Amino acid sequence: MPGIDIPTFIEQGVDVNLPNWRGLVAPPGITDAQRDELVSIVEEMAATPEWAEVMERNRWRDALLTGSDFADFIAQDQARVNAIIEELGL
Repeated sequence: MPGIDIPTFIEQGVDVNLPNWRGLVAPPGITDAQRDELVSIVEEMAATPEWAEVMERNRWRDALLTGSDFADFIAQDQARVNAIIEELGL
């Protein structure tokens, strides 16, 4: 960043990548039909030109995940973050 004269973690030999992701979640106990409807709404929204514009404007990468793919991602990401925290001795 301009004006900050300090090496990045990567420049210091710390190979860490902590992406900032967002998710939409529903409360426990919804029915399969309710879940499917919510997933459909999100997938429909993600296919719009307006969403493509938002992604481009914010320099976001398309990483839409739903269902078990999303659950797997959450589990893997939490394990990765836990390993980083452990490695740092926290």
